[in-house]
Amino acid sequence: MSSDPTSTQGQTGSSADDLPNFGPTVSFLQSFARHFQDQLDRINNLPAMHDGARWVQLSTQVDRHQNTFTTFQRTVRVTQDEVTAFGNVCTALRDEVTTLRDQNTTFRDELAALRRDVSGAQQNVSLFQGDMGSLREEFIAFRGQILPLSQQTRSLSATTANESVRLTDSIRDQAEVNMRQEAILIAAARRMAEILGELGEPRQAVVNDRRRELRKLYGAEFLNLRIVGENLRIVGERGDD
Repeated sequence: MSSDPTSTQGQTGSSADDLPNFGPTVSFLQSFARHFQDQLDRINNLPAMHDGARWVQLSTQVDRHQNTFTTFQRTVRVTQDEVTAFGNVCTALRDEVTTLRDQNTTFRDELAALRRDVSGAQQNVSLFQGDMGSLREEFIAFRGQILPLSQQTRSLSATTANESVRLTDSIRDQAEVNMRQEAILIAAARRMAEILGELGEPRQAVVNDRRRELRKLYGAEFLNLRIVGENLRIVGERGDD
């Protein structure tokens, strides 16, 4: 007689308002229990019989029926408790169904908003693709303009590299010439000191005057070479004397 609440889930799948009403069933069970109790009372109120064995048999049957009735009453009470529990479950299910309906409404609203967002995103993607096409065309045109400039840049780089190499070589050669001139000037200065030491002070005054004149005429850089030549000439004249 026990009722399984889970067995009625299939009946409540569509809506919680379609749940069965157990009120008539409980009323029928109570009516049947009263009728059964009346029958037992009538049996108990029968007049005494002379056949003792038959009376014992009837009494035994009555006791058995009373036990059955007691069990039946307990079953009815358990069934009533289960019906009450099932009613509570149905109430909870109604609340859950209401909550699910609210959530479903919210979900539909969110889905509609999401669809609007997706539509806007698709439009943005279309615009972005159009912009990318324009940028690609501009890039192709820009690349067409850049290629000649790139070739000119490579040619200029090659020319600059060659010119740098030539200029480096020229600077290196000029540095070597300057080093040789410096060595000559150092040697000439030393030789000049020796010559001046040999000429003496009176001759040094003449040499200094001649040096100032040459500095005015040719400048300081050319003067050193002229001084060397002049000193050599003076030394030659002295040797002739």
